[in-house]
Amino acid sequence: MVTLRLARVLEDLGKTGKVILIDGAPEFLKRLACDHLLATSDAKSANDEIIQALVLKNSFKLVLPNDTSDRLPKVLVQKGWDEKLKKIDELYDDFNLYSKEYTLKSFTALFNRIKLLTDLDLNTNFLQPLARTPLTLIKPSETSLSAIDTDYGLAFYSPANEIDIQIIDGNHMSILENSNLPLAINQAF
Repeated sequence: MVTLRLARVLEDLGKTGKVILIDGAPEFLKRLACDHLLATSDAKSANDEIIQALVLKNSFKLVLPNDTSDRLPKVLVQKGWDEKLKKIDELYDDFNLYSKEYTLKSFTALFNRIKLLTDLDLNTNFLQPLARTPLTLIKPSETSLSAIDTDYGLAFYSPANEIDIQIIDGNHMSILENSNLPLAINQAF
């Protein structure tokens, strides 16, 4: 969303360039957050507490996959994001992969992004179509959403331009490590 908005602002200033999106687009990310992560197509029902619990449960699976303690439920009963973070700070000292400070900032960034997606109204003028900027979408061969346009709904943002779609073997995460990704990015230029 930021990329498309910034591209439009730069276009309005007379600048030219290209936009390359790696497995992302506003409609795709909103649907992914609502349908898959939150298991609801109604973003309004996804209140902050639901999103916070989702973020923390899934994040802890990644940062402490072998944790069998009873600490997380004590975090989840806290009201509000700041209180949950305080409880994590109080209960956890065993983050090995990253520092506690970095981990908590990552949790907050993820919460903010999912909240932004669930609140996003794709029918507003916040994201306007691009007049001249070419779009390239690099997406994985294994997609998370089957019932979505091939271009992830990007045709709206580029009505005057054809969208270049590159497909790389893998899924949302594994394409980042695929040696063909830098080649696809270079090819877009």
